[in-house]
Amino acid sequence: MATPQTLPTLLPVTVDGIPASMLDTPRWAPWRAMWNDKKQKYEKIPHRSDKPQYGLSSQTTRGWSSFHDAMRAYQRQPDKFAGVGYLMTGAHGLVAVDLDHCVKDGEIAPWAAEVVAKLDSYTEVSPSGNGLRIMLEGEIERDWTNHERGIEVYGGLDARFVTITGAKVEGSSPRVRKPRPGAMDEITARYRKAKTSAQVQDLHLPPLLGDDELPDLDDIDLPPHAKNFLVDGPGPADDRSRLMFATAIALRQSGLSHQQILSIMEANEHFMEAAMDHRKQDYDKTLRYLWDHHCKAGVARAEELRQLDLAQFDDMDLSEGVQDEQEGAAMRDSTPDRGQSVADDFEALEDDFSDLLSAPPPKPVKLPRFTPLPAATFMQRKPGSWIIKGVLPKAGLVLVYGDSGAGKTFLVLDLVGAVARGADWREHKVKRGRVVYVVAEGASGFQKRLAAYCQFNGIDPEDLDLLVIPDVPNLIDKGHMKELIPALKKAGPVAVVVIDTYARAMAGANENDAKDTGQAVAHCDLIHRTTGALVMLVHHSGKDGSKGARGSGALRAAADAELEVVQLRDYRVATVTKMKDGEDGKEYAFKLQEVVLGQDDEGDPITSCITEARATQPRHLVVQRRPLTERQQMVMALLQDAQDLTGEGLHFAVLKQQAVERIPFDGNSHRDNRGRDVTRAIESLVDGQYVEKCEDGVLKIADSI
Repeated sequence: MATPQTLPTLLPVTVDGIPASMLDTPRWAPWRAMWNDKKQKYEKIPHRSDKPQYGLSSQTTRGWSSFHDAMRAYQRQPDKFAGVGYLMTGAHGLVAVDLDHCVKDGEIAPWAAEVVAKLDSYTEVSPSGNGLRIMLEGEIERDWTNHERGIEVYGGLDARFVTITGAKVEGSSPRVRKPRPGAMDEITARYRKAKTSAQVQDLHLPPLLGDDELPDLDDIDLPPHAKNFLVDGPGPADDRSRLMFATAIALRQSGLSHQQILSIMEANEHFMEAAMDHRKQDYDKTLRYLWDHHCKAGVARAEELRQLDLAQFDDMDLSEGVQDEQEGAAMRDSTPDRGQSVADDFEALEDDFSDLLSAPPPKPVKLPRFTPLPAATFMQRKPGSWIIKGVLPKAGLVLVYGDSGAGKTFLVLDLVGAVARGADWREHKVKRGRVVYVVAEGASGFQKRLAAYCQFNGIDPEDLDLLVIPDVPNLIDKGHMKELIPALKKAGPVAVVVIDTYARAMAGANENDAKDTGQAVAHCDLIHRTTGALVMLVHHSGKDGSKGARGSGALRAAADAELEVVQLRDYRVATVTKMKDGEDGKEYAFKLQEVVLGQDDEGDPITSCITEARATQPRHLVVQRRPLTERQQMVMALLQDAQDLTGEGLHFAVLKQQAVERIPFDGNSHRDNRGRDVTRAIESLVDGQYVEKCEDGVLKIADSI
């Protein structure tokens, strides 16, 4: 068995040697080398350039990229990728000829040298160093292989990608060009073997349609079991093989073609997840499995049902005729839906947003609520899944709240940054996914915080799968939702949507009113159901921090999880105060560490902060900083408003005047103490490092807050 020390060395990519005519075609990808000990050779696995953690199929051009993007992914992760490759699939005027085991000690075998000379086009050395590849202009009748001689010819008629090194053979053409007349025919006649009848079989799959060519699920007439599976995936009690087959039948009965059905299966995450499990995560075998066992078989079954004209289609055993491994079945979770009372109050929202939903939301078939379950059945229920294990559930709504200056946004950015990178967060496993951050408050400050996060973690912002919406949607405005949700779906698939802050996204509404809060919650739930994303709301504490987040208790009741962020004497701490399907009470301490980003026009440093993990001490040993008074909170709010609008703070005199004007004067008092009270509030905020005082008398919220 080969060890890492004895594995053959692969050639690096030489960009200058690759013909310019190939570089302009978006058919490139980085590839990973996996040693096959049985075959004593490397398996070459293409990956996406934009999402390097995902593999690619050679059956379709979907996901393949430009040469520039493929090279950048290869160069950034040399430990993961061994080179770049070119997709041949689909005749497009290019032919590749592989000559195996024909180079030894720099010498080309005579038979291979003869082929190179006859075809007279760009020729390079393969990654292993012992083979050659010739790239030609033109087309061929069919792809063919002669394993005995070691020659393979690909014209795009079969699914195939080829590795490209740029290691041009000295004396060969630097350009891809047509072979001399008759040269390819001569090579074919000499080396191609005739197929026997036993070798002839239907290996062709229809080309997959692009996303823009697929029919919208809302436009397909599907029964609930099929639409639910395509939108939400299988339930814990569903047999996935049976459900996939039933859905294939339904797709055919809706009038779709073989090509459309296979393309929908391949593009659907639930179909692919189940199918990939059946075929041990081998993409090409998975596609063949979908084609043979579900697409073709489902179409045939649909035709049988049509011939029989069976009116009671939903009552039939749809899995009849399926010959495949079957998943074990268990009863569905009978737990009532979260937030049912809120949903009941806003049933009209479903009709208003029917054009945004991926599918109508019929209630899933469930056992009666109080059905006793055998212990063995109950234990088979699928446990809840996580985005960050133990911290962020894969659910509908999470609330993060704390006082002004507690560090809420820094903590949230640290959490979702780990999701966007797929990096563990404080030793908690993280499921990578796209994040959309709605910066409803302090866009300029968030820009610096994002820059500090990337700089501190040593990552290129282009590698951070995080999108920013620097605008303020209104969570109680249906028109805003009709704009926001399609934008999120277009950016998808999205794992987390952050709205920072909840107060700014509730303009014109009353946070203390259960009805307004319920409508906002219903819209958050709509975002979750239409995109599948977890919605994170960043919110403020109430005047009495011991009573939780500000506003109506309906918000906390609807949340699947809740984190409180507080500032203590020595550090800050985030506490899990609610975890619907997990353990609450966990604490995560952190400090804010300053990061210098550069200098402004006057030479002063531009700074922001990142979170730095700290060991958590028991709460009773730490003196908590006093909550901000009402006057202090008002001053902080005025500064935040000014910085949001102008990017600048306020002069001391202006801030004092605005604050005094907001305080009603008690006419019964002999003296107006409003100015004195505001001055004390401002000075205490400066002393407590909540507010920075600039040389020109301008005050602004400290970057560390």
